[in-house]
Amino acid sequence: MTIKNSRKSAPAATAAGVVPWAPLAVIWLLAGTLAALQAQATSAPVRLGAALPPMEISVGGQVILEGDDYRTAPWSGPAAVPMVQVYQYVPGTRKGGSLYDPLTERMQNELDPTQFRITAIVNVDASSGFLKSFVRAKVVDKQRTFTLATMVLDEDGAGLSAWQLEQESAFIVTDEQGIVLDAIFGPPSQADFARVFTVLAERLTPAAPN
Repeated sequence: MTIKNSRKSAPAATAAGVVPWAPLAVIWLLAGTLAALQAQATSAPVRLGAALPPMEISVGGQVILEGDDYRTAPWSGPAAVPMVQVYQYVPGTRKGGSLYDPLTERMQNELDPTQFRITAIVNVDASSGFLKSFVRAKVVDKQRTFTLATMVLDEDGAGLSAWQLEQESAFIVTDEQGIVLDAIFGPPSQADFARVFTVLAERLTPAAPN
């Protein structure tokens, strides 16, 4: 008569209960690592004299007006437009949204707006939850006011990593070939405003007198 040792079956039962989860954990780990590597591979810092790195905004996107309403569509840049372009990336906060307003207002008043394009990308993820709807509404209002501008809602802050913006905001000027002529990172100074406006004025026609 042979007596079977029931203790030997315990590891098999434990393995049957645990091992199927191991491949899932490995898959999750690999997926997370792959996503991080992909984001790192597609991001690049903004450098003077170099082409502006690409950026894609798929959560949110470009504001498209539809009567009294609006919708968003995926946006990617820089745009292939043979003209001077200005890109603003700002956090969707009370102070962040107006960081570069003095410079853009001077541009609108003193330079011919048909000779350059402005793209303003607002990081909605930087705003607190109850303010997000207010930020979106303000961006849409600006799109209605500045019809030649492109307004973009970055709902998950993807632009920060795409351009490696450690200071969370930037004002970037590119030439007709998409090469970065000048840039301001973070809160600007009066010297920053004066320098960047000079760069723009050297390439653009003054606005027609009223």
